[in-house]
Amino acid sequence: LTELAWQIGNRHLAAAIEADRILILRDHVIKAMLEGLGATVSEVSLPFSPVRGAYSGHGHDHGHDHHAHDHHGHDHHDHHDHDHSHDHHHDHHHHD
Repeated sequence: LTELAWQIGNRHLAAAIEADRILILRDHVIKAMLEGLGATVSEVSLPFSPVRGAYSGHGHDHGHDHHAHDHHGHDHHDHHDHDHSHDHHHDHHHHD
């Protein structure tokens, strides 16, 4: 999970980091990269509240379609272009 989190962060992707998964927005390129690193990718529909980065300027959550990647019990969502919205549930991919 640590390596996957690093790869996601290295690409400056929004990510919701939880104890057993990382959620990111849907992106077929990132999905392929994470699968190549051994992650299992699946879509989930969950609220998305990414960790705020040091340079983050937004004060709200974004509405997106998401991929969840589960690797050793962790999920990752891939980044995708999106419109901004507030407090909505989203489709995600989940990794097991």
